[in-house]
Amino acid sequence: MHVSQNLLVLVLCAQLNVLCVMGGLDLQCGVIEPVPSAVELHTEFTATCVLFESCIRQHVANADDMYWKFQQHKVPKEQYTKINDTAIRITVNITDELNSPLTCNVMLHGQVEHNIYGIFLNKGFPPEKPQNLTCIVHQAGKGLSDTMLCTWNPGRESHLDTRYTLKAQTITNTYENISRIDEGELKMTTMPVFVNMMIWVEAENQLGKSTSKQSYLDPVDVVKPSPPEIEKISSEKEFPNSLVVSWNLILNPLLFKLKYNIRYRSASSSDWTEVPLSETGSSIKSFRLQDLKPYTEYRVSVRCIKEDGFGYWSDWSKEMSATTPEAKPSGKPDLWRVIGPSDSDKNRLVTLMWKEPDPSVANGKILGYEVEIEAGRYPAVKRFTVNGTSADYMLTEGRTYRITVAAFNSKGQSPRASLVIPADSQKGDIKPLKRYKILVFPVYSGTPGACRSVEEYLKQGCPTIGPTVRTRKKERNGALLEWNLIPFMSRNGFIRNYTIFYQAEGGVEESITVDYANRQYTLTSLSTNTMYAVHVSANTDAGSKNGSEFTFTTLKFAPGEIEAIVVPVCLGFLFTAVVTLLLCFNKRDLIKKHIWPQVPDPGNSRIANWSPDSPVRHNFSPKEQVCPEGIITDFSVINIENDNIDDYNKASDSLKKGKYTSEEHSSGIGGSSCMSSPRQSVSDSDEADSAQTTSSTVQYSSVVATSYRGQLPSAPVFTRSESTQPLLDCEERPEDQHLYGNLNGFNREGQLQNSEQGVRHPSRLYFKRPRMINEDADPSCDSLGFCPADEVTLQDSAATGTSQPDRERQTVPRNGINASLERNETKSYVPQQNGYRAQ
Repeated sequence: MHVSQNLLVLVLCAQLNVLCVMGGLDLQCGVIEPVPSAVELHTEFTATCVLFESCIRQHVANADDMYWKFQQHKVPKEQYTKINDTAIRITVNITDELNSPLTCNVMLHGQVEHNIYGIFLNKGFPPEKPQNLTCIVHQAGKGLSDTMLCTWNPGRESHLDTRYTLKAQTITNTYENISRIDEGELKMTTMPVFVNMMIWVEAENQLGKSTSKQSYLDPVDVVKPSPPEIEKISSEKEFPNSLVVSWNLILNPLLFKLKYNIRYRSASSSDWTEVPLSETGSSIKSFRLQDLKPYTEYRVSVRCIKEDGFGYWSDWSKEMSATTPEAKPSGKPDLWRVIGPSDSDKNRLVTLMWKEPDPSVANGKILGYEVEIEAGRYPAVKRFTVNGTSADYMLTEGRTYRITVAAFNSKGQSPRASLVIPADSQKGDIKPLKRYKILVFPVYSGTPGACRSVEEYLKQGCPTIGPTVRTRKKERNGALLEWNLIPFMSRNGFIRNYTIFYQAEGGVEESITVDYANRQYTLTSLSTNTMYAVHVSANTDAGSKNGSEFTFTTLKFAPGEIEAIVVPVCLGFLFTAVVTLLLCFNKRDLIKKHIWPQVPDPGNSRIANWSPDSPVRHNFSPKEQVCPEGIITDFSVINIENDNIDDYNKASDSLKKGKYTSEEHSSGIGGSSCMSSPRQSVSDSDEADSAQTTSSTVQYSSVVATSYRGQLPSAPVFTRSESTQPLLDCEERPEDQHLYGNLNGFNREGQLQNSEQGVRHPSRLYFKRPRMINEDADPSCDSLGFCPADEVTLQDSAATGTSQPDRERQTVPRNGINASLERNETKSYVPQQNGYRAQ
């Protein structure tokens, strides 16, 4: 009943609020459209206010009388848009400064303000995509809980009521939970294990909806175990520096195994020390703590996690404390004495006082102190035990005593503290140049306090030896010097500072003083690649002592300077080489043309199929037949008579001057009669063709007209060359023939060069290119195509270099056989006996 009444009151209050916003009970005056549930911040919002006809008739108002307000702030009319006489529109940028409600108003006659309609604007942002979705499953008993707790980062504040739906899905089931905050729980009948679960979050408010990235997880990989329970901490008397910690297994080992982390601290300290995980990274039930202090109380705590490291560490377990066993004291007591005056028997009362050892060195409960008194050089020793921290003893005057005190507990005795009581006539044997340690003990009501000490010399002197200096690091303009510490017994005083003396070769000595606490110093502003001599002196209040001299040479280059030069140079060279190789690769055809010109394969040359024994070869295939029918494939040979040798030599001399380049004069045995440009012949040797035994060798032929200049040539003899030199490229490219000159066995003067005997022959015989037989042939030619020789004067051919008398002008036939040669018994053409061998 009370609940219903409360709801009714709330509804009435809400209605009254709306009426107040609307400006009274006149609900039919106008309306604002649209009425959004929420608007997004920093965006534009457009609203339209429409007057009803009833309001226009009642108040005699129109759109010109309407205006907008945000709470009490009136919106400037520049932002209005008049649609018609009954409606106006406004567009505003939603910011935090705009306060709701947004109202539409009309100004009546008499400046009476009347509210037409109003709306509340819920300002905010659409939900961002949730990030960093993480889930956790807690342990319950020895198993897992049936609830998975997940949290996420919702992103920026939306300022609106946002609903989050946490969803999870397995192969067989789907789970979800609705939350208003950034965490949620998924309740399951039984927590699925060893399966992949897909999980995500959906966020939704009045402005939009977003979904997080879907994650896949196995619930056993997000488990947070319960903290372990320490069962006991035990100690062993034989091991005063260790404790054994044992705990219970808290999870079913069939589910998964755990590894543990152990921490400990002394009861008097708040700083924890953790055992390295490498020592406890396995499924164990106990562990021995080591390197502990004896007779000290320690507090221990343990936590655990899944053995493979997935999931979460458990909380630390409850602390449990234990004390390590005792050990014999490790520190000696502080000892002092008070010597009284001598009595009538010349005895002195000495009061011995000591301080109980600190617990950190006592290592147990101190049971008492053992005192020993030794009188001078006498071997007898007085020994007694004292339970307190002081003792009185009568000493005889005139004798020196040595007294020692040691504390002991149940495990043993501490190191002994000692002091010497001199004889009455002695005030001590204090010597100069020796350092003494003076200790002062305060005494409070018979109890000694902590001592204070100071070191002092009776008299100081110069050190016995000086520091030995050396260089630890050398640079281009500096050096790091280091020197040794002078032994204690050789100082003879307090070392106040050091002075470094250094001098360049041929320079002035310089010095620098450094503090006594430093034994290193870096010299700077040194010259490059220069030898320096350096020594260090140690200074006391009484004087100084120089150490031995040491020499060093500064570097010529700073560390890394050579690399800074060499590396760029090498890189530049490498870059240049790479660019050169690339250019050579791109221009390989041009380079090959100038350096390695294209030379045809002699095995594929037409001359390989030519033989003087057979003027016409008919064994060409249809594709290889390059000589059409009717072309003469033989050559005529001109032999010069003995009486014309001088004229011939003169003509040859004129040819040697490099002016003879006629195409007709460059024909030779080495060229085919079918060629458009005849080829020069090559002669490498005069050996018989029977000596040629290699089938892959291309045989060349030439005609030797004479052996020596000025001698009557014998009958022309064909010589066969064993050269494997490929034929020139001009067989395929006649237009380039002139580039190769007389390479095939001729020198630049046109002489035939014998490579074996070094014999230079006169210019080779001339051959005329055979003419093709056709219908227009000269009827004076015989059936073999031989025609009367055309005469060319040698003087014409050598006109550029040598002048000859008209009477010496001779004619040389271009083709055919000279008549004088026909009358001669020696023939100018001797056929080869064996011909050319097949290649």
